[in-house]
Amino acid sequence: MCLPTAEKRPKGWIMQLESANALVLQLLQPDTTFSFLGWVAAGFSIGKLIASPLVGVWANFRRTREPLLGTLILLFGANILYMYLQSIPWHPEIFLLVVRILMGVSDGES
Repeated sequence: MCLPTAEKRPKGWIMQLESANALVLQLLQPDTTFSFLGWVAAGFSIGKLIASPLVGVWANFRRTREPLLGTLILLFGANILYMYLQSIPWHPEIFLLVVRILMGVSDGES
């Protein structure tokens, strides 16, 4: 994905193209598509959508400290994976999508 100049960009993509995920995705996989960038940007929301009800039920039946610590540990692990994305030899862009989903899951406690 070669980032186009400001004059050639579609108007709806201006904010997303200048995000950190777009730059990381361009470093990991230069020939990726705009639609995959959309999935990466939506990965956080998808993870949160899946995890929020589950973590809410978990917090209702157990002490609230457990889900809080569980999601905090998951967030820590997801950030470690995000830090090592460039060293993953097999499809690092897929791992970027997985990391974004894991970050959304870890935010399910809020």
